[in-house]
Amino acid sequence: MEPLQPSPIRGSSFGAVDLITEVAAREAQDPSVPGNSRNTPTVRDTEAASNTSPRTGDDTHSSPPPRLYQYWQLHRTVHLGDDVPPPLYNNSPPPRTPTPFHASVNPYSMTDLSSRRAPFTAEFIIVGGSISGLATAYSLALGGHRVRVLERSPGLSQSGGGVRLPPNFTKILVQWGLEDKLLAKASPCRGSKLWDMETGELLGYLGWAEDVIKESGAMFYMMHYRDLQELLYNAAVSVGAQVLFDATVANVTPPPPFPEASGSTSGKPSVTLTDGQVFHADVIVGADGPRSVVRTAVEEEPIEPQWTGTTVFTGNLRMEEMMKDDILRKDEIAMGWPFWFGAERACMGYAISHDEQFTVHFHWDDDIPDAPEGWAPNVSTRSLKYNTDTVDIRLRRLLDTLGTVSYQRWMDWPKVQDWVDESESIVLTGEAARPLMPGSTHGCSMSVEGAAVFGTLFSHLRSLDQIPTLLYAYQDLRQPRAELLHRLELTNASLCMFPPGPERDARNLHMRKSLAVGSKHWDEGALEGQWAEISEVWGYNAIDAADDWWVQWGVLRERALYSENPDSNIRFDRLEVSVQGTNSGVMV
Repeated sequence: MEPLQPSPIRGSSFGAVDLITEVAAREAQDPSVPGNSRNTPTVRDTEAASNTSPRTGDDTHSSPPPRLYQYWQLHRTVHLGDDVPPPLYNNSPPPRTPTPFHASVNPYSMTDLSSRRAPFTAEFIIVGGSISGLATAYSLALGGHRVRVLERSPGLSQSGGGVRLPPNFTKILVQWGLEDKLLAKASPCRGSKLWDMETGELLGYLGWAEDVIKESGAMFYMMHYRDLQELLYNAAVSVGAQVLFDATVANVTPPPPFPEASGSTSGKPSVTLTDGQVFHADVIVGADGPRSVVRTAVEEEPIEPQWTGTTVFTGNLRMEEMMKDDILRKDEIAMGWPFWFGAERACMGYAISHDEQFTVHFHWDDDIPDAPEGWAPNVSTRSLKYNTDTVDIRLRRLLDTLGTVSYQRWMDWPKVQDWVDESESIVLTGEAARPLMPGSTHGCSMSVEGAAVFGTLFSHLRSLDQIPTLLYAYQDLRQPRAELLHRLELTNASLCMFPPGPERDARNLHMRKSLAVGSKHWDEGALEGQWAEISEVWGYNAIDAADDWWVQWGVLRERALYSENPDSNIRFDRLEVSVQGTNSGVMV
């Protein structure tokens, strides 16, 4: 077997551990390793199977959920390449304060997005006022549409933990003109020390190459969920979106097929609140999370999740409190991005709120049936079952210092086949369309990417009869991307929780080697390999993806309609496209 090297960083559920995903998998493929009876198929062999159920190989979801180790066995080859380039190690600590980064914008994306107002203004109701709903509201209102958000909570969240914002997320906020707001509350991404949860052994260190991150189009930040929600709320209302709190949706009703015969005065889909109020709109967007009410109007058969066997506990600490602790202020715990790997358990932490707080996520093979589920810190860390004699002292100190944490069971949700309902006026987005695990890296990324695609597509709206085309374009663009992010989260979370065995040993072996090699093992050619690997995830530009679809397909429809009716009021916008420094007009 040829020598193995850790593979490059990707933006995924545990971020830094993506560097060793392929290492462990390739080791597992070697029949010379004890316990391996055959080689694991390559990604080409499993390409067709990559969209199947993680449990049964189909979409029936009839068998009981396995442990996460079995999830890893089924998904470990989904995004693995044949050639694994060496890692990049950057041992210099990043600056304490985030620095502005002006992402390069695809020339098809107008630099002044506020000028991208739709020729035809439609009415949208968005159910759900969290990250997905508020980002979608901002993106639509930026295009001149009338938007109303219905949120069941009495106001913005006052709890929650930290969220990771990889470059594919932050470049959208830069293009939306919200970079200054982001930097005011964000903390920079820092290097990660990787610890064995049971023994306390330092297994490896992963730095973050600023040059590689910049190549993806933006920087990587950490932020408090509350701060991000407030940022998006202020942005949405500043461009005219209306947000109603204490607005709990009872049901969503598609428009009647024959409005006049049914006595309907609207002919539009409607939302009914628990207090009896009814709202109509041209399009209803379900951004109400995994247990979506709107999904019941889209899916013919209700879908039910199954518990994966893992629970996610999240808590926050004041940074000044951590810095007073002799253990937590050392070893790059407080001012780093530490990870602990255990048997079906994992933990990670990082600074948020401009380094004023520190958030911790525990992925535990444990359940507390009577605990209140949600993002409020209502569960004592004493409820978490662990042996104090076999848990790293740093992790024990974090548990003791936290005191209380929030509680979320990690549920495995079947794939939602259709995001658009039969009436072609109701659509799902964010985690209403593809739920991810609690505390994931790409929960916020997926939501804001979807919002950017949705708003960009509807900035081209010229008439109501164009709505179905744009809704299906949205699903076609976003569904494969959401499945990719889902698989990345699943694979990398599983990697952190290997049970004892050859795959865990292989993972640890190569992490130790990487710790010994350090920065001397990196060269310019490897940098190119790293960028090739992360570009699919971090290099993705949601606004560009929507614009590319419009240029390739949307314009064809417009031109066809114009050729059939030259006297129509269809007009073609002219975008100035810069190609290698030369400006040329493109009719779109």
